[in-house]
Amino acid sequence: MIGIGAQNLLKSSLHGLAILTVCRLWKRLVGYKDQGWVAFKIHKKLKSIKFALKNWAIEDFGDLQNKLDRIELEMHDLALTCRNQKKKEVGGTKRKKLKTVMWKLSRTIERMWWQKSRVKWYLQGDKNTKLPI
Repeated sequence: MIGIGAQNLLKSSLHGLAILTVCRLWKRLVGYKDQGWVAFKIHKKLKSIKFALKNWAIEDFGDLQNKLDRIELEMHDLALTCRNQKKKEVGGTKRKKLKTVMWKLSRTIERMWWQKSRVKWYLQGDKNTKLPI
């Protein structure tokens, strides 16, 4: 069982949120009744967890690039209205909030690409070395 301190630490990271979601889904399927071998039951549980995890990712994150594009468009519109009205104070706080959200989204997208590249490197191996891995 995971302690409260460890749960708070896990909740602070994206990877931790995924781990907590899988643990919650696994506990929910403990009473899962299915006939067959134990390996078959585990296979069914893992399959249902995979489906639920995909839905969780779509609900929590959605299309990050689309969100980032919408925020960039909103910042552009805000800059145009501030320029036309010659009032820079009006959009200052909103611009700061949009920049913060935009930065967080771009960092999340960057981390996702980095993780995908590391998985690809791990699965396909390093093509630049002559030593076997």
